[in-house]
Amino acid sequence: MFTHLGIPGHLIMFILMGIVVIVIAVQRKRSKGKFTQNVQKPGQLKIFFTRVMVFLTIFTGIFAVIGVMTGETEMAIVFTVIFVIFLVLTYFMRRKFDMSYQETDEYFILREKKDEYKVFYEDITYWERGTAHEIFIFEGTKSAGGPLTIKLNYFNPEILLATLADMTFKDQFPRRDYDVYPGDPMKKKEMVQFLHRTDYKYLVKDEYIEETGELDGLHWPEHKWFQ
Repeated sequence: MFTHLGIPGHLIMFILMGIVVIVIAVQRKRSKGKFTQNVQKPGQLKIFFTRVMVFLTIFTGIFAVIGVMTGETEMAIVFTVIFVIFLVLTYFMRRKFDMSYQETDEYFILREKKDEYKVFYEDITYWERGTAHEIFIFEGTKSAGGPLTIKLNYFNPEILLATLADMTFKDQFPRRDYDVYPGDPMKKKEMVQFLHRTDYKYLVKDEYIEETGELDGLHWPEHKWFQ
């Protein structure tokens, strides 16, 4: 079909793959999630892009079948390859965005796929920052034993972060042996820096700065992913 129009199959592949790259790049840069009755979900744009991927997967699958039925080998091969790639990407995108977050003054609820975790702030035993848009929460009642990951580019966990900051400055999170930062045994400097780096600096109270100092303009040693 496309061969008859003078369009090479590999060019179609590059065009469709280019669309996918643009879709993924844009959805990563867009705003945080939407709110529905205090429940936060990944933003509408992310859901829209997931639907775009579903459409492209079906589209390429149809043309792969047409290529087989019409005997156009190149068309069949090209669209079959693209179909498989899109099918895998769509599967992981749907799983990636199948989550929600809700918080109150006492606890937060994180739902990931079929799993739901309700965590009371008083049960949090430790926190660690991940990439520029993640924070890991450790709590004593989680049966799996590992941390929960809160994605700051999907959700707006303002109450959680404010509570963690207060708990940190009450010396409730002494630094663990493997979590090495010089001159910050109670993670206070790290918390102030984390709030600044994630656009939550409005949560930094005056007493925090009085205790930690100005951190020399926040040029305090930091993880490589913040650079």
